[in-house]
Amino acid sequence: WRLNGAVELALSLQINAPDRVFAPPALTNPLKIELGESISLLGYNVAISDNEIKIDLAWQARAEMGESYRVFLHLLDANGNLVSQSDGEPANWARPTTGWLAGEVVIDSRTLAAPGPGEYTLRVGMANEAGERLAAEGWPDGAILVGPVTVGR
Repeated sequence: WRLNGAVELALSLQINAPDRVFAPPALTNPLKIELGESISLLGYNVAISDNEIKIDLAWQARAEMGESYRVFLHLLDANGNLVSQSDGEPANWARPTTGWLAGEVVIDSRTLAAPGPGEYTLRVGMANEAGERLAAEGWPDGAILVGPVTVGR
């Protein structure tokens, strides 16, 4: 409607802030591996059905970060060949690391498709936007072994 020649608009804005969690969940595979200076991989839970592998990675910020890091999760076959992967910002691009608070725990759920029954290896880590992997305690190439897994047997 118009008021003295001016247009008045009524806007509604909704801001959804993420739930902040600071206590780690129950993890069937606890790890506590430090990546770089700011992140720890606390562990993971994994579920396998048919040829699908669902993994919940539990990350914790040790400090706030000014740089955005992306997760890589790679599925390797028995010969070490990459057969499936899930790469991107944590929590389906909803929780960039630049928004994490010190001590905060972020659950990053990812699903991979295996090409068929067999023994596989999962490797996970984080890299900056240029693709440079964060150094991981005990894993010089920054790719942390979180397997093996057996699919369809």
